[in-house]
Amino acid sequence: SRLAPLPAPSGDVDDKFRNDTHLYYLKSGLSADISYEWPGVQIKCFVPYTFNINGLKQKVQSLSSTRRDFNLELYSYISWSICNNLSVDCRYSLTRNYPGIETQYGGYIMSNYRCLSAYTADLYRGKWQFADMECQYKNSLNMLFSSFTVSYSRSDPKVLYGENLSGIFSNITTKETDPYSENYSAKAYISKGF
Repeated sequence: SRLAPLPAPSGDVDDKFRNDTHLYYLKSGLSADISYEWPGVQIKCFVPYTFNINGLKQKVQSLSSTRRDFNLELYSYISWSICNNLSVDCRYSLTRNYPGIETQYGGYIMSNYRCLSAYTADLYRGKWQFADMECQYKNSLNMLFSSFTVSYSRSDPKVLYGENLSGIFSNITTKETDPYSENYSAKAYISKGF
């Protein structure tokens, strides 16, 4: 391999291959867990409101950054039994996400068998939403079962990644952005026993 043996520790050359990265998440807050049941109807809702502290320390690259956020998230579920054979379930969730340590290394790491990658650290906060509705029909006596599901998801990552290549070295940078991605899907299922 062209990477072995590595040069003896001596300043900048060696530092490119070193990482001493610490990423920590601290979260505290309050949440409300609400549920309601009525004949044929069930409603559940979980609403956490949290204060998040995310910190990154890269000792070799002399970088330290901290991000503090208040986050309101939502998880909800509604189930309605219209009759003995027919029911409808609806779900919605809104969550926040942060990058993992695998995209925060300032020194080169082996990303595949022939490439070394280093990242520009960025403690961004993304958002993800998901909603779906499922309608089910069950008739056990006639052995007829069917369901129809529609779903929607939206991802707001808040960053795009760019890559600069130099031989086997890859420098990956981030750029703040507003674009988002959406996904729509519909599925139908039916089965009949004889």
